[in-house]
Amino acid sequence: GHFIDAETKSYIFWSQERTEVNISVAFDPTNIKSKDISVKTEGELPFSQCLSAVGGDATSKGSLLVQAKVASSGSTVTLFSGNFPHFIHLPEGEEAIDWEIDTCEYYHDVLDLLSSAAGCAGQTKLIRITLLKAVPMAGVSLWWSHPLLHCPKTDVNAIGGRKGDRQDEIKASWDEAHRMFREKMANKKGRGPREIDV
Repeated sequence: GHFIDAETKSYIFWSQERTEVNISVAFDPTNIKSKDISVKTEGELPFSQCLSAVGGDATSKGSLLVQAKVASSGSTVTLFSGNFPHFIHLPEGEEAIDWEIDTCEYYHDVLDLLSSAAGCAGQTKLIRITLLKAVPMAGVSLWWSHPLLHCPKTDVNAIGGRKGDRQDEIKASWDEAHRMFREKMANKKGRGPREIDV
């Protein structure tokens, strides 16, 4: 999904897979230099706890803070910040999350969106942040409805590739198998008792 953040007015793109959430924050490289960007998280779990993320209230699942120094004024601005809706964990052997600077030049659909959004035309670079999802136990997939608590929600049932996409098909197959089993058992009962040699 994509949206303009209500708090910072930054253009945000986000997506997710079964094990990670990817957030991209657009910025104008003429006003902000890549070396002046800071991405910080708090409350992330160590890798050893990536399969034991349970409990906590709305603000205890960690937070994200993306800031930058503006070249013209030297002041620090917040580009995106807030609390996570679910726990994240660090990559194995790492002490911080992964993030990088990317250019929009190869993403024509992104450039089109940015050029048409009010105040976003000069934003031609992205801060790409990868968050690893922590889950309560192995084998569980947790689909986020938004990247941070204050962001607009998306319908997680509409996400392609989820096991839930085939739920109706699986239920129909299950119901058909049960119908066939009941029919077979009814036919056996209709034949009367059978003798068995021992």
